[in-house]
Amino acid sequence: MSARRTVLALLALGAAAALVLAAGPAQACAVCGLDSTAGDPMARGFYWGILFLGAMPFSIAGAVGGWLAFLHWRARDRPRRQSVWERVRDATRAPFGAVACEGKETER
Repeated sequence: MSARRTVLALLALGAAAALVLAAGPAQACAVCGLDSTAGDPMARGFYWGILFLGAMPFSIAGAVGGWLAFLHWRARDRPRRQSVWERVRDATRAPFGAVACEGKETER
């Protein structure tokens, strides 16, 4: 079991060394190697792509937040419905012998 751990540790150490030694020729992103001259259409395309990708989370969060604000505003103007527990509570507080259907009286 210890030989297996030793082999795995050596493999992990070798992989880490390969990553550290290969960092020189590797580039961080596609934009790092781009020659950014003033009128380069490729640079302009990268700029707009990064701008849209950066703006998308804010657009989605703004849309969801606006929708929730609209629902809150719309619900504020509607009359509040009584929950089941409030109806049960009110029914148990009724005086003894009270009619269950208030406002509806039967004529005989």
